[in-house]
Amino acid sequence: MRYRKCFAIFAVSLLLVLTTGCRHTEDKPLWERLDEAQYNRYKPRLDHMIEKYGEEFTMDNYGTVFSVEHPDWSFHVKYLEQKGCIVDNYIVFLRRDEIKSEIEPILTDIYGDCKISVLPEWFAPPSTTKDTTSTELLSAAFQGEANCMVIVCYTTAPIENRDADLVDAIQAIQENGYAFTFCVRYTNGEIFEKIPDEHYREFPLDMKRYYCKTRSYIWGKSCWDYEWEEGQLSDMKETD
Repeated sequence: MRYRKCFAIFAVSLLLVLTTGCRHTEDKPLWERLDEAQYNRYKPRLDHMIEKYGEEFTMDNYGTVFSVEHPDWSFHVKYLEQKGCIVDNYIVFLRRDEIKSEIEPILTDIYGDCKISVLPEWFAPPSTTKDTTSTELLSAAFQGEANCMVIVCYTTAPIENRDADLVDAIQAIQENGYAFTFCVRYTNGEIFEKIPDEHYREFPLDMKRYYCKTRSYIWGKSCWDYEWEEGQLSDMKETD
């Protein structure tokens, strides 16, 4: 008899708990419940960034992660199903100054005075940490890892030497054990001076600003399969 009484009390208590919980959930509008579900689906991305870098990040309901300290940095965070892990390219922003310092002497030796942009691309290798160095990032693709950056070289060097200079640049980069997506853009002195020194920002790709441009995937087998796209820049004085 006592057993039946205890069981009845337990059943009533359980029913009250379930009813209260369901009512609490149903009190929220459908759109709010859907937003919460979508946010929770992507939340491992946010947790990954906070744990990996020890910084403050936020995330919207679409899974885009933002740096609180650097809100203008546009980086990517994604779950790779084939590797079963979350990857990002935020580390490229953190190391952009060091990357530029390593690459600039190589390119200056070939193109003379030039300006360089360092931009993240795709994702850094899963093994990267907040302590990964610029040299490790530059050499990752050369060692068979995924490419994680684009380096753009703006130059006023003689265009007639563009093929020979590009070959020399690719060879010099590879001899240092580096690999990345490499872009070269030829312009005149007037526009060159307008290109900002903030090398993490790419100067607008308006072909009226360039004589020509090309892109080489040094990290792939087709690094020599490049083509020049002719620009629309004339030597007439530029007007704003």
